[in-house]
Amino acid sequence: MNQKKIKAARILLALIIILSATLACYYRLVIRSPDGNLCYMMRGDANTYVYPRLIFNSDCIRDGFWPLWNPYMFGGCPWFSDLSSYLYHPTNLLIILLTGYTYELFQLQYILIYFLGGFFMYLCLQGLSVSLIGSLIGAISFLSCGFFVGGATITIGLKTIIMYPLLFLYFNKITIKPRFVYVCIGAIVLAVTIMVGYPTMVINFLLFLILFTGIKLFIIQRNLKFKFKSGILIYLILLFIIASFLSAVVLIPALANYPLINRAEGLNVDYVSRNSLNPFFFLSSVFPFLGPFLGPGYRLNIIYRNCGIGLVGILFAAYYFIFTTTGFKWLILSLFLLALVFAFGMNTPVYPVLFRHLYIFRITSYPEFDYRAIFLFFLSLAGGLGAGHFLASLKTERTKVLVSSLTVLVIGSLLFFYSWIHFKFDIKNLLAQNYFWLINFSLFIVLVAIKLPRILLYGGLIALCIFDASYWTKTNFETVAVATHGSRWSKKIKKEEARLKEVDIVKTYKRKNQFPSRQGSTKSMFWKYFSDSGHNSTRLKSFQRIMHSSARGILSEDFRIMPIYDIKILESEEDVIDEINKDIDLHGIALISKEEINDVNLLDSLRSLSPPESNQGSYKGNIKYFSPNRIKYDIFLEKPALIFFNEIYYPGWILEENGKNIPLFRINSAFRGAYLEVGHHDLVMSFSPLSFKIGLMISSFSGMFCLSVFIISYFKEKKPKTSVSKSSNMPKY
Repeated sequence: MNQKKIKAARILLALIIILSATLACYYRLVIRSPDGNLCYMMRGDANTYVYPRLIFNSDCIRDGFWPLWNPYMFGGCPWFSDLSSYLYHPTNLLIILLTGYTYELFQLQYILIYFLGGFFMYLCLQGLSVSLIGSLIGAISFLSCGFFVGGATITIGLKTIIMYPLLFLYFNKITIKPRFVYVCIGAIVLAVTIMVGYPTMVINFLLFLILFTGIKLFIIQRNLKFKFKSGILIYLILLFIIASFLSAVVLIPALANYPLINRAEGLNVDYVSRNSLNPFFFLSSVFPFLGPFLGPGYRLNIIYRNCGIGLVGILFAAYYFIFTTTGFKWLILSLFLLALVFAFGMNTPVYPVLFRHLYIFRITSYPEFDYRAIFLFFLSLAGGLGAGHFLASLKTERTKVLVSSLTVLVIGSLLFFYSWIHFKFDIKNLLAQNYFWLINFSLFIVLVAIKLPRILLYGGLIALCIFDASYWTKTNFETVAVATHGSRWSKKIKKEEARLKEVDIVKTYKRKNQFPSRQGSTKSMFWKYFSDSGHNSTRLKSFQRIMHSSARGILSEDFRIMPIYDIKILESEEDVIDEINKDIDLHGIALISKEEINDVNLLDSLRSLSPPESNQGSYKGNIKYFSPNRIKYDIFLEKPALIFFNEIYYPGWILEENGKNIPLFRINSAFRGAYLEVGHHDLVMSFSPLSFKIGLMISSFSGMFCLSVFIISYFKEKKPKTSVSKSSNMPKY
C-alpha cells in the first residue's frame, strides 16, 4: 500500500472516530420520539437571538438578494456591518443554499460544529507531529470540553473557538518552515474567524498567538539566525495584512459604522467582577467527582462549572505538564496558566491593574467566557501532546503517567474534603452520583499499568476517552438543550413549513412588527426579540436617542409613510434632541437640523411649507414593494409636502424617481425624510452603502490572489524534486 493510500486511510479512520465521539457526546440533539419529533430543543439565546437572525438571512438569500439592512433589529440597522449577523459563516451559507433554514437543521448544525472542532484539533495535533491516537485523544477532549457544553447557546462563541486549532497550526507552521502558501492559508483561516467570530474572543486569542510566536522565536528557538527570524516576522505581518484584505467586506463597513453606534463608555469593575471565573468553580469542573450538586439547596453555577475537559484528557495533560521537559511544554503551560489567571478576572490582583491600563481588558466584558475558551484550548492541546508523548515511549513513561494520575487524584481528594467541610453535603449521595468517574479513573490506571498489545492499548484508550467524554457532557447537558414535548416541535414544524412553502419577502417584511420566527405580530415581540435585546454595542446612536424619549412607540408602528406640513428647522442636532425630549408628538412635526442639509434652496422649500394650516392638501400613498434593501413607493400629493418615512436613517440609503436622485435627509433625529413637489411620484428607496462595495471589491481581489498562490504552489509541488535539504537542528514543533 503506497503512502497516499495509507494517509487517506488514516484520515478516514480519524473522521469516523471523531464523528462517533461527537454523536456519543451530543446524540440527544438528534434522537427522536416515537411521533418522529426531536426529543430535545436548544435553549436560551439559541432560540431567541441566533435563530431569528439565521432565518432572516436564509429567507433573503433564497429570495435572491444579500441582506444589507435588517428592518427589525433596533428599528432598522446596517446588517452588513454587524459582526453578529451570521451572514458569512461557511456552514450557514451551505445550509441556506442547499435547503434553507428550519429549526431542526439549525439544531443539527450544532453536531457539525462540534465535529469540525474535533477534526480541526486533530489536524492541529497532526501538524505538531503527534501520533494518530494522541491526536484523536486531543480532538475528543476538545470537542467535549466545557466551552462547547456550557457555551452552546452562544453560537458565535462556538464558531470562534473551533477556529483556534487551525490558527495555532498555521502560526506554528510559519515559525518552523515559512512558506508563502502557509501565509495565505493562515490568512484565510484568520479572515473567516474575523468574519464569523466573537470580536473580543478573536482579539484575545490573536494576542496569545503573538505571545506564543514571540516566546518561541526569541527564547525557545534563540539559536536561529536573525535573518531567518526576521523572515518569519515578515511572513506573519503579511498574514495579518492579507487576512485584513480578505475580511474587508466586514471590516470596512464595521469601521465605517463605528462612529454611528452607541458605544459603551467603559465597563465598570463590578460588572466585570460578576463575569469573572471563581477559582473553586474551575477546580470543581476539572474534578467532576465533586458533582454538580454539592448538597441540599446548593448548586454550582452550571455555566461556570463547564471549565474542564474529560478525564482522559485531564490526566494526559497533567502528565505532559509535570514530566515532559521540552521548551515547547513550558510555552504551552505558560499560555495555559496565563489564560486561566485572566479568566479569574477581578478575582486576582493582576487583572484589575490590566483593566485600568489596557484597552483590550476594558472591552472584555466576560473574562470567564473569552479566556475560558483559550485555556480549554491549551488544556486539550496538552492532553493530545501528552498522549502522543506517552504512546511514543511506552516503556519509560508508564510510571510517570501513573504518578501524575495519582497526583491528580490526591489533589481532587483534598478538594473533596474541603468541599465537604465547607458545604456539608451528603458524601454517600455524591459518590452515588459520580461513581462513573471513579470507574473511568480505574480503567485508565489499568490500561496504563498493564502491558497490553499496542492495538488493545490504542483501542482501549480511544474507547475510554469517548465513554468518559460522553459522561462528562451528559452531566452538563442541560446547558446545551432541554427535553421538550412533541407538541412543541409539531407546532414549530407546521409554522416553518408554511414559511418555506412560499418565501414572499414583500408580504413577510411589509409589517414592521412581524417576523417569521415568531407566532403573531405583537409589539412585545418586536421590542423583546429584536429592538431591545441588550446588545448595546450594535445600536445606532439615533435609535438609542429615540428609545430614551417619550416618542419611542413610533419605532414599532406599522405606518411607513406620512406627509408632514409642520416643519421646524433648528441649528444643530442637539437642538433637535432637546425638542424631542419635550414630549412632542412626532406624527405631526418634522424637526430638521441645518447640519443635515447643505442645499439652501431645499431649506427654503421646507420653510415654505409652514404654517401647516394653509398648505395641507389631499394625499395618497402606498408601498408597492418592500424588502430589507429596497422599497418602492407610489405617492400622490395635491400640495408640496415633506414625506416622513418611518425608517431609521443611515448613510447609504438613496431615493430616486425615474433614475433621478431626490435628497434624502434625517428628520426627528432618527428617521428619513424627503421633500416632494405636487403630483404623482414613483419612488425607489434603495440601500447601496459605499463601504460595502469597497470592502467586497478588496475581499474579492484578495481571494483571487490567494487562489492564484495555491495554484502556483500546487504545480510547483507536482514537479520532480532533485534534492531534499534537511536541517537537523530544526525543532520538532
